Amino acid sequence: MSTDVAASRARCERLLAEALRPVAAELRLVELDELIFHAKSGRCAEMADIVASCAELHFRPGALEFALAAEARASWEGRAAVSIDLEFCAPPVTAFLRLTLGSHRGGVEVMGVNAPKNEDPAEALAAALARSRIAPDETATARDKPGRT
Repeated sequence: MSTDVAASRARCERLLAEALRPVAAELRLVELDELIFHAKSGRCAEMADIVASCAELHFRPGALEFALAAEARASWEGRAAVSIDLEFCAPPVTAFLRLTLGSHRGGVEVMGVNAPKNEDPAEALAAALARSRIAPDETATARDKPGRT
């Protein structure tokens, strides 16, 4: 892998890690044993519902979806980790990634980014993330009572 490609992939991972921080926080609110059960048993529909519920307050519909694979690791020492494959799509950009949630940390691994030719994938991804995010005031408006300031 060339230095430019590696640097672009690392930038894409940083961009996605920052953008997915609130989604990861939402996923951490789900019972760990439930996530492990769905990952180990291959219950894709349930995992897709969990991901959709966690993403809906932060991304536009269809922008972030479960990509049909998840893994879970657990040990007697209390170290558990769940990895969830995700697809981020905001045309013309699509990114495939793995979000890993551990007991104290998480991470994002980019599997690939499809961006328009002649565009830097990281630049295209940054613009796509900006387009697909829901602004905090968009979600707050739905919860506010009419006529109150």
